Amino acid sequence: MNPRTSDQDQWLAEASSALSDAERLTGLLALAHLRDDLAMAVLHADIMGLRREVERIRRERAGERRRDFDPKWLEYSAWTAAR
Repeated sequence: MNPRTSDQDQWLAEASSALSDAERLTGLLALAHLRDDLAMAVLHADIMGLRREVERIRRERAGERRRDFDPKWLEYSAWTAAR
């Protein structure tokens, strides 16, 4: 695996974790009514959107890695055998 790709994967994993934590915290703050409800809802929605985008990129990158298999290996896959 390319070191740059590995660094990017690590960054995406850390970003996903941080956004998940931020999403949880904004939810707790909204429940505690410590902030303006509308502003907190907007912030929470923005964080959710960012987290989902990071997860989409991670899944997309994982799919790219799966396509890097040798074509001969794919001849023996379960999907080929089922045909």
